[in-house]
Amino acid sequence: MAAFLEDEDSVVSIKDIVDEEQALQDTANAVLGDSDDTNCTYTKGYVSRQALYACSTCTPSSSVLAGFCLACSLRCHEGHDVIELYTKRNFRCDCGNSKISGNPCLLCPDKDPLNSENIYNHNFNGLYCTCNRPYPDLDDEVEDEMIQCSVCEDWYHTRHLGLHPPNSFEETVCDKCMSRLSFLYHYKIHSVSSEEPFVHQETLDACTSTTHHIESEKTETHTAKTESDSIIPNGKEAEPKTLSTDSPPLKSDPVPGPTNESQSQLRETETCVLEKRKTLSSSSSNFSGPGYFTSQWRSELCSCSSCKKMYKELSVEFLLDTLDSITSYETRAKSTGYIHDVGMEALSSSMGRVQQVEMINGYNHMKEELKKFLGSFASKGKVVRPRDITDFFGELENQKRQRLEYGDGIPPDSC
Repeated sequence: MAAFLEDEDSVVSIKDIVDEEQALQDTANAVLGDSDDTNCTYTKGYVSRQALYACSTCTPSSSVLAGFCLACSLRCHEGHDVIELYTKRNFRCDCGNSKISGNPCLLCPDKDPLNSENIYNHNFNGLYCTCNRPYPDLDDEVEDEMIQCSVCEDWYHTRHLGLHPPNSFEETVCDKCMSRLSFLYHYKIHSVSSEEPFVHQETLDACTSTTHHIESEKTETHTAKTESDSIIPNGKEAEPKTLSTDSPPLKSDPVPGPTNESQSQLRETETCVLEKRKTLSSSSSNFSGPGYFTSQWRSELCSCSSCKKMYKELSVEFLLDTLDSITSYETRAKSTGYIHDVGMEALSSSMGRVQQVEMINGYNHMKEELKKFLGSFASKGKVVRPRDITDFFGELENQKRQRLEYGDGIPPDSC
């Protein structure tokens, strides 16, 4: 806002102001809304997903990678060169442990030297993507969006992913992770392919339905044939044949039936969604590149015992957890909201109680009046000029002076 106050002739669209502020609020709520800003999360163990930070001041060496929670970033690393890492899964706060030994944790000083289950990458050094560059990158002249991989959780420029993202998708898996988890190619919707596209869910359902229909026809045909065998050409029912009581009983060699193990394997194959998809799609070796997945794609992953074993061996059991996704986290975060102004809190904490109330009331009043003021411009499709803002705050000052003059002000602090 300060920028357009310098030039009287400059104008700013009210929509630009509202959109920019709303975008900042949405981003803050999406990242911080489901994170604790007052208590260190160390005691919660390896948190399923939380906002994380790294500190270049406390870990100047690129060989030492450490991360900490939101509360520690505000309390223990205030004034430091802090790197925002967005969110990551299954991470335990490192603040004050052996990785950051020179800066003790002020919120939870009693911690183990290391968190052995934490996973680190070059993001903790402030570097991202295959280009290994910082964000924001002041030397990069190309405007490009960055997308986080849902598996390795690194961030990638769209131009470095190998395939431009579609118009609509919810999660992304980078090409490196897709190569390691090749089974995902049978679930994904977009990829670089030299063959025909993958079979969609509708085709799979139709095929299953057709198979069931064919089996039903076979059963009906077999039943009809059995019934026709009991009818003779002249229309009379055939007399049932009976064995003579004098004839010796027929003997037959016992036929071995299927074992419990083979039956179990057969049922497993019949219920495995992945195996069905493999038969309906091309070999995964014919596909490459990143994967872009639509909403609820995780719920379509096979959850048979064989696939669960595979997920565990590949350390991707979290894929079956729909609450693990960034979208799910952001939804929870936005519903909670992160209405927190660190500067206001720091300022008000140094004041007396009455002064705190006065300042908070004044701040809230100003915010409401500004919202009404800008709303009047928005409804008329006008733009906000510097003199409009000056007049607005001048009017607020007059209102405050009148309240104090007529005895409606808050008395001096006596606490």
